[in-house]
Amino acid sequence: MKCLFIITPHQDIEHAENLYLLIIAMLNFDFPVTLVFDATSFKQWQTSEQLNQYLVALHMYGIKQFHILSSHRTNTTENKTAYIDHATFEQMKSAADFIL
Repeated sequence: MKCLFIITPHQDIEHAENLYLLIIAMLNFDFPVTLVFDATSFKQWQTSEQLNQYLVALHMYGIKQFHILSSHRTNTTENKTAYIDHATFEQMKSAADFIL
């Protein structure tokens, strides 16, 4: 079951923690998991000490890249991030069996 998690900036810390725990559960069952952030939410996760720890842990649990939705391609120096456009995002949604 392919899982797609869409991370928005309007989520509070408690919601983010619950989302993190659900992602970890899916990874423990060896489900392919894709995370898509918008630029604001990814920056929010990077700058929050607790949320940044979640990013580190998710990478250790097997998330290879964090996808960032952007209307224009942006070069990144980090291997852990990939900028995607709306067409790619729509393809990801079409291919997913579970979207949250």
